[in-house]
Amino acid sequence: MDITDLRQKAESGGVVAQSVLRICYLYGPDVNVDYEKAFQLLSAATEKGASRAIVNLARIYADVQR
Repeated sequence: MDITDLRQKAESGGVVAQSVLRICYLYGPDVNVDYEKAFQLLSAATEKGASRAIVNLARIYADVQR
């Protein structure tokens, strides 16, 4: 995976790239785990109406409440 290309696409507003990069930041493949960055990307995708991102954001909130 070309993480540099993925970051550029995510920064340009690509919802799919934001979602994939978010997974990378949550679990660490090819980048250091960064929950704050993962949350930012996920929030950006939800603002564009990405339904899967909305569900995942809800899961993060649910996990925090436990």
